[in-house]
Amino acid sequence: MTTRRALAGAFIALVVALAGCSRAHPAPSAARPNPGSVSITSPTPPPQIPVAAPQPWPGTGLLPPPPAAAVAGEVTASASAGPDDLDRSQPAGVAKAYAAGLFSVDWTKPLPTTQKLAATTPFAGPSVTAKLAHSRNYQPGTEDPRVVASQVDTVERVDLDEADPAPGANSYLATVHITTRTATAVTEAEELLLVQVADGPGGWLVVATQLVS
Repeated sequence: MTTRRALAGAFIALVVALAGCSRAHPAPSAARPNPGSVSITSPTPPPQIPVAAPQPWPGTGLLPPPPAAAVAGEVTASASAGPDDLDRSQPAGVAKAYAAGLFSVDWTKPLPTTQKLAATTPFAGPSVTAKLAHSRNYQPGTEDPRVVASQVDTVERVDLDEADPAPGANSYLATVHITTRTATAVTEAEELLLVQVADGPGGWLVVATQLVS
């Protein structure tokens, strides 16, 4: 009996000792980092900078044009002033402008008629423009002497005289001073043109013309 009691007491003492060791050395917590492990931290993304939307020009409601690089390669053409942007308030000024455009032409470029129409149409009535558009004199072929000579006609000055005796007449005799340049020479000449103008809602326009030989 003594032996059994001694063994039981020894077993109980061993259990108590093991329990005390367990409390003195707790198991590592899952929340505590392992000293032998490497912690990897994700990089912090850079802050996002908001981009302001393009604002319209003050008082217009129109957005500014895109940068030049955005439209590279596009073909643009300069816009010429339309008829409503021209000064047709003075009959003499309209007659001079028409005469200068009629006799200015670069024969080294194609379509002389188109050149003349572009210069004269803003100052001319429909019938005068139609007459010029059908003129064979300004539709030369490649063998035309003016084309072969690379001729360029430039109007230096237009002088006006009233064609009617009454002051403020609506008809003028235009003396057109022209300088002609070719590949070999430079010459000067004069042309006489009768010009009749009429007043309308948009200002004065040329309504009839006649070359004076």
